[in-house]
Amino acid sequence: LREFARDKLREYKLDEICVYLDYEELFAYLNSNLPLHDYRDLAPDIVKQAKLDETITSIESMGNGKMIRRGLSFDIPDMGRVLVVTGKFLPQNYTQRINNITSYVQRYRQLKTQKNPVKTFYIITLSFITLLIIFAASWIGFHLAKAITVPIEKLAQATKDVSKGNLDVKVDDPASGELGILIDSFNQMISDLKESHHNIAQKTSELEVRKKYIETILSNITTGVITLDAQGIIN
Repeated sequence: LREFARDKLREYKLDEICVYLDYEELFAYLNSNLPLHDYRDLAPDIVKQAKLDETITSIESMGNGKMIRRGLSFDIPDMGRVLVVTGKFLPQNYTQRINNITSYVQRYRQLKTQKNPVKTFYIITLSFITLLIIFAASWIGFHLAKAITVPIEKLAQATKDVSKGNLDVKVDDPASGELGILIDSFNQMISDLKESHHNIAQKTSELEVRKKYIETILSNITTGVITLDAQGIIN
């Protein structure tokens, strides 16, 4: 077992292999290039942790670097509980990189926990903006349609009233643009029709009076009467 441990130490380029039997150190092999004056055995509380967990992990400062240990415990019949711990020493330049990576990983985990709240916030915000745009578009469309359909309905109703002989109609709608011009033209046309109708009625009334006057005169004359038209021709 000891020879096997030495071979694996060289094969996997490890810096430490420790074997514990029933949580008591059986033997340990170390890389001679380690800063041995700063070397410390695996803490007893971590060794005891193997009673609860099959694997253990330890990162401890050593000299100008860190010793990273990983252990696996298992039972061997007729022997007891065996704990095998391997260690790798990382110099300071490596540990700095590891610290940077660790900080990035921690930051990523923090951001990952905020992923769903941020996602939910943006979904709610975009949904609110979408609803606001739909509402604004509907409101504008409704008022634009109302600004067009209401004057047209009034024009249609006024046209029906005129066709029935009512010339007192007037479309009162503050429309703008071409529709406003159309309404103004319609009102002006009705006003002109009303004035023409009034003039025709007045002329007709005058002609009726003259007709009755002439008929009265003719009825009181006993002699014959000759009438001429505008060209002097006898009627």
